[in-house]
Amino acid sequence: MRLRIPKNENQLLKKLLAASMLDVSALKDLLGKLTRPAARYAAVEKQMAEGKRVSD
Repeated sequence: MRLRIPKNENQLLKKLLAASMLDVSALKDLLGKLTRPAARYAAVEKQMAEGKRVSD
């Protein structure tokens, strides 16, 4: 037995899921930056030593 969901409701649910997944991805990225500052600083120092531009 398949559930029938109206097309517009299905589209809304897909958009909500995509937004939620984007939020999770952004939070994971932020958490990674907060929990590994030493690694980030080491990477920035390496780039600066090589004469590369450093951007946030």
